[in-house]
Amino acid sequence: MAESGDQGQKERVEYRYQGVIVSDVEKVINQLGCTRCGGCFAICPSGAVRMDYNSQSGFYDFRLIRDECMDCGRCVEVCPALWEGTDPSKNQYIGDFRSIFLAASADGSVRRNSSSGGFINSAVSFLLQKKACDQAIIVKSLHREPFGEVVSVSKPDFVMNNPREVSSRYVLMPTVSKMKGIEKGSRLLFVGTPCQSYAARRIAEKLDLDITIIGIACSAGTSANATKQLLKFYGIEEVKNLYYRGNGWPGEVQAEGFDKKGKLKKVVVPYPSSLFNRIYWSRVFINQACWNCKDHFAEFSDISTFDFWNPGEIKREKAGKSAVIVRTKRGEEITKRMADEACVNVFEELGPDAAIGSQPGPLRLKKERNRGLKGKNAYSRLLERFIRFHQRRISKKPSKPNKSKLMIKILSTIYLSLLSRARYEGGFRSDVLILHAHWSNRGDEAAVRAMVDSLRSELPDSKMKIMLMSKEPVYFSDIDVEVLRMYPLTFVDYIDTFLTLVTFGKISVTGRGRKFLQAVEDADFVIHAPGGPMIGDLYGGLLSDYSYLYRLIMPTIFKNKRLYFYAPSMGPFSGVFWNFLRKSALRKAEAIILREDLSARYLKEQLGFDSKVTIDSAFQNVIEDDYLERYEDISDLVAKIESPKEKVVGITATTLSWHPVYREMKGLSQRILDSIRTVIEHLIDRGYTPLLVPQLFGEQDDYSLLRGIQSLDTEKILLLPPHVDSYAQQALFSKLYCVISMRYHPSIFAAKGYTPFISISYEHKIEGFMERLGLKDLMINVKDISAQAIIDKFTYIENNYAKVKEQLRNEVPRLVDESRETTRIIVDKIKE
Repeated sequence: MAESGDQGQKERVEYRYQGVIVSDVEKVINQLGCTRCGGCFAICPSGAVRMDYNSQSGFYDFRLIRDECMDCGRCVEVCPALWEGTDPSKNQYIGDFRSIFLAASADGSVRRNSSSGGFINSAVSFLLQKKACDQAIIVKSLHREPFGEVVSVSKPDFVMNNPREVSSRYVLMPTVSKMKGIEKGSRLLFVGTPCQSYAARRIAEKLDLDITIIGIACSAGTSANATKQLLKFYGIEEVKNLYYRGNGWPGEVQAEGFDKKGKLKKVVVPYPSSLFNRIYWSRVFINQACWNCKDHFAEFSDISTFDFWNPGEIKREKAGKSAVIVRTKRGEEITKRMADEACVNVFEELGPDAAIGSQPGPLRLKKERNRGLKGKNAYSRLLERFIRFHQRRISKKPSKPNKSKLMIKILSTIYLSLLSRARYEGGFRSDVLILHAHWSNRGDEAAVRAMVDSLRSELPDSKMKIMLMSKEPVYFSDIDVEVLRMYPLTFVDYIDTFLTLVTFGKISVTGRGRKFLQAVEDADFVIHAPGGPMIGDLYGGLLSDYSYLYRLIMPTIFKNKRLYFYAPSMGPFSGVFWNFLRKSALRKAEAIILREDLSARYLKEQLGFDSKVTIDSAFQNVIEDDYLERYEDISDLVAKIESPKEKVVGITATTLSWHPVYREMKGLSQRILDSIRTVIEHLIDRGYTPLLVPQLFGEQDDYSLLRGIQSLDTEKILLLPPHVDSYAQQALFSKLYCVISMRYHPSIFAAKGYTPFISISYEHKIEGFMERLGLKDLMINVKDISAQAIIDKFTYIENNYAKVKEQLRNEVPRLVDESRETTRIIVDKIKE
């Protein structure tokens, strides 16, 4: 750091964060909100930062002694409260990562009695045993207030012999403070929350420490008063033993202590129970700075761990598993060694979608609501004061359990409601509701993302909500877009829709229904997302047609909202009753834009509506090559594709067992598989390298089908991991020699990259697309599929490769412009 004058004093360091000039942690503590990680205490060379436990608040407090401060700025350099957020080039929900998987301790007792399968216990023990570090900083049990203690451990057996002593502690501890006085060059293992991991990483950089960080996903840091309140509900005044997790998964809180009369009581509270959640995640006990936190998955760690709250996993898993995110080369080496030496059992790999979908609530707060939040209004600030008053009151003289419970619930609800209404900087010009956004398919993902990217570029101040057509909780790639759960979904939801219809959209008794109605109420206009012909007979049926039309009729007929169709497919249409309802919704549309001529003909001839034809929305955006750099785990595969010695042919395959028409055709699925296998053998014999590309993710799966095909020759057949998203696939397709596509959007991916392709058609959308390109000779109707038919088309491409590429170069730019016209038409209509 630069020096000033002859005295050699260091210049005062200043940081600007959200318009606030910060030169030391005093302003962080008093104005921005202290995370209470202990980083400033650990790094301060003069000891000017003090740390004390405040039994009234249940938190550790930090304060700066101004007279002892050297103005060196180290405290703000390591402060996690000043982190601006995830690098835009990284996954905005997870950060940088190499792999994600489920794992658990190989020791059955540790697995069952630790938090989430005991991965951290095994990792700490393994690294100490292998002398990869000299000491490990962790939090262990303390059976009295503040119910946790930061310790430095050097014996590997400690964490394995006492798994419950070092399992989760739901109290906010200043873990980084233990790094104070550590010698330069020390080898250290640090286990902590996201904010603690950030501070530990920054301190390690300044002190030249050899540090390994295992991060723990964190929703929020809670006060020790939350634990006291929970125990008081069960009559425990003095604690003897307290464990937050263990005894299987998800586990249970076990407490033993004395009541007011000195009688010994034992309490078991299931984790997570409604009472536990209501207390620990109430706004009364959460550290204030956690509302501004932007890191959930500990993005500055080498390895992150968290509970995998997947609905299926909750039903199946009893012993416990940890979801593990490997972020760095060091983390990769550690987890590989642990698996190779049977220290942990590694189960299935996860994609980022699955990881994010298992923690939707905290991510909504940290990654969506906090992005660009302008600040709390006067009402929320007043409520905070009341919360602090209530916190002091229950700390000094606990109220009756039922009254405290009611007060906590009221405060939490009101405060969360006020925060959710906070406005983003710049204000909103409009509220946009996007419906029928098909998901769990890379093609649909590409089309929907391209639409949102385009609309956001034209309507930068608009607030967007999107309903993704997925049964399981999912996230959207743009963190500024709020995701609505699919509705109706369950039997209760369908009953609820009748109630909303007879009350003209006024009453709903389900959470999903109320959120849908509120989104409709807030919307200035509604956009029907791109996708297959869901409005029409092909995917129709009683429930499908009803739910689909309900989502259109509610905003248009009952709420009088403007409706725009963003280039989906439609038709054919039949049935007097269903056509009456379809016409009722379509009549309210201000613009109907479709993606191929056949849909437009169906609409005109069968329902009497005019429309504008453009092309699929996935065409309109340009994906840069460097997008692939986000996926370090496929760097070897990309290098192989780019090698001049290789000619890689991409293949997407489906048996069409999901299709309402073709699943009824006997023998078709087997004929498809036999044809694909024969074609792959032909390609290998001709010196080509087949690359199987999965198109489904989330609740759908075609990866297992492709793995079965790959088993023909695992050395010569490549298989793309299922977590590689649609944008990365597009960048990858531009590098391939050729594509054989059994799905619609992979043909678009190939065309955008000017890569010759063969398209196997199963719906009119594919026929219309190939006709627009002038490449209908390279299309095969799936009814006529055979290995020889595909080989013949491939041979034609080999013999006319330059001609086909030239055709693509001539036609694709025109289609790109037509695709972009969809947004231009809709935005012009909106602004009229």
